[in-house]
Parts: sequence; C-alpha cells; structure tokens
Amino acid sequence: MTAPCSTATHTQCNSVARTVLGPLVDPTQRHLLKGLAAYLADPSATAAAEHLHPQTLRCRLRRAVELTDRDPRDPWQRLTLDIACTITAPLRGTPRPGGGEVSWSPTH
Repeated sequence: MTAPCSTATHTQCNSVARTVLGPLVDPTQRHLLKGLAAYLADPSATAAAEHLHPQTLRCRLRRAVELTDRDPRDPWQRLTLDIACTITAPLRGTPRPGGGEVSWSPTH
C-alpha cells in the first residue's frame, strides 16, 4: 500500500488535513487528534487502548466534533476524518498502514 502523501505534495496533504481537521492539527490539540484517530480505528476498544476513562474519551470526542464540525457517526464524515487522520499519522507518531514512512509537517 502506498502512503497517502507519497504521490501528493506535502502542501496538498497539509491543505487536506487543515481543511478537514482544522485546529486538531495544532500541537496543543494533539491529544484530541490522537483520541479521534483511535476512535476511528476501533470505536469499541478506544478508551482502553488509549488508557483513558471512557468519559474522558467521550469528552475529547465531543470537543473534536465541536472543533472540526464533523461527526464521526455520519459515514461520509467518518470517511473524511479517517482519511485526514491517516494523512496526519506521522504527526502523531503512529505507524502507517502498510508500512511506508511519510515526512509530514503541518507548517509547510
């Protein structure tokens, strides 16, 4: 599997991530982005995987929805969020699906 940003420029990846995730790409909101990405990967095991109390995770997800104006319970918005979170995986220090490493910076 090819990494999402390998065929696109870093500027395009940055643009997609900022458009979809908005303030979640800011380093001060990284905990919200990480929680959202974990939820998108496996909603049933997210709190345990992130070592969070379920209520803490729900609060983070509500805040992520407020900041992005996108609800992961809606299938189309979930897909959009999932793509944006995949693009930002290097920012969170998360391994990419299928291996490939991508250098990505939200400031380019």
